[in-house]
Amino acid sequence: MYNGTKVFDVHGHVTPTPHRNAFLVNLLTSNAAQRSPLSGGRSGGGNFGRQMEIGDDAYQIAAESHTKYLDDRNIDVQIIGPRPFTMLGWMQPHLLPA
Repeated sequence: MYNGTKVFDVHGHVTPTPHRNAFLVNLLTSNAAQRSPLSGGRSGGGNFGRQMEIGDDAYQIAAESHTKYLDDRNIDVQIIGPRPFTMLGWMQPHLLPA
């Protein structure tokens, strides 16, 4: 609320866990499919994903960080979407399954 008026942020993005960012950097620099820390062992190869299993606590920390961001800026409602860069549609097809 700002001066009695509700604040709507119409261009917000989800706050990711640090694991997701590290996985994306590794995927881009290796140019090889890796097992996603979200996949539960269902796809890809390599050891990087096994080293980065994401627990509920990581999501809780990311959600709290995002909520603090909103509260610090007096944002009442936020419309969120993925960051276009993380949609990975521009990546080489052999990397997309990971």
